[in-house]
Amino acid sequence: LAVYERSSKLIECTSLFQGRCRWRNLYNIDQKDVIKESQQHVVANDENSSTVIFVGTFTSQDNIQS
Repeated sequence: LAVYERSSKLIECTSLFQGRCRWRNLYNIDQKDVIKESQQHVVANDENSSTVIFVGTFTSQDNIQS
């Protein structure tokens, strides 16, 4: 689970069904019409792998140097 406060979303990921994530309304997770499920497999689904969720923001005004 991860919280994306800027969009008032709860990100729920599971290793079931080949590793999918769903976005839910942060304030009412039962609202079925706001659930969005990823179409791609994005979460590890085997016993030897792990997955980390990072939620961050970026604007074109941020200065990134590599």
